[in-house]
Parts: sequence; C-alpha cells; structure tokens
Amino acid sequence: MSWNSFKVSALSIRPYENSSERLVSYNINLPVNLIPNENVFTVIRDTIVHDFNHNSGVYFQISAVYTLVNRETGDIRTWSGSFNPRNRQPSQLTTHQRFEANTFIEFAQQHSSLERARETLTANYTGAGKDSVWTLQDLKSIIFSFQCKLPASHFLFLKRPRLQHVGNNTHKEHKFYLEAG
Repeated sequence: MSWNSFKVSALSIRPYENSSERLVSYNINLPVNLIPNENVFTVIRDTIVHDFNHNSGVYFQISAVYTLVNRETGDIRTWSGSFNPRNRQPSQLTTHQRFEANTFIEFAQQHSSLERARETLTANYTGAGKDSVWTLQDLKSIIFSFQCKLPASHFLFLKRPRLQHVGNNTHKEHKFYLEAG
C-alpha cells in the first residue's frame, strides 16, 4: 500500500501558459512504523532545505492517513481528510506553518507522535458535536505537505527534471523514495 512507503509525491503546477513561476508541492508520506526513527525528521528537513534551496517561502502542514471502522456494519475504510461529512474541517494535525529548518525537527516530532495524532484526530471529530457511525481505528501514516512558489529557472527543476514543464503541460508529477537511515 502507498502509505507503507517513505516517499515524496511531488507536483509542479504552471498557473498559466507563459507563467515564469511554478507552484511546487511535496507530500511526504511517513509510515507509522518509522515515526520512532528520529532520523526520518532529519531526512525530511534536509530534503526540503536542499531541494528548495533555502527558499523562505516554503510552508507546510501535517495531516494523516488513517483507518475508520463503521460501528454498525464493521466496514473499514482508509481515509485522509475529514471523516465527518457535517464538519468539513480537515483532520489536520497542524495548520500551515512557515518552514524553518532550525525548528522543524522538534516541531515535527511533537506534532506527529502517535499519541498526539490520535488525540488531535479524535478531538477534531468530537469537537464537531455530531454523531457518526465511523470511529478512528488506527493510523497508517503521517503526511507532511510542503508548498512553495519557485521561478521556472530554480535549481529544483534541474535536480528533478520530471517536474519541468515542457510544451502545453500545466502540471507535472514525480514520485521518489527517501531513505530512513
């Protein structure tokens, strides 16, 4: 399954045909079994620092992939985002933050612990004040979503040529794996 891999799903969007800017998104999937490995947070930080070349306009948010169980039918679903249709608040673990390399590791470790993630997802749900037959069963992975606007000439597009825009393409996707160390 895709949530079992320590990987980056990258996307580069060209907002319009002659645009010299690109919106680049890196969604980094951190499987639950790797969370205790403190080195993974260094790998994530270093990937962002290196690929975005210390750009000060990088923002990120932490969310999760999780399993829900239907109390009435026993159906199981793997999900991300909100699992309460009456409350569209995403089941985010943090709001968007400016990426700061010197504080990222501590912040990421605090907000992606299994206990904190379960607590936050459950609080987001119960805070809605609505009943649902769906309950949180377990976490599959933590997702770190980074985004930044970059000029088309940025170093990233040489390092990751699959994200370059050629012809009439409005977006490019690229997946690559990270080593936990």
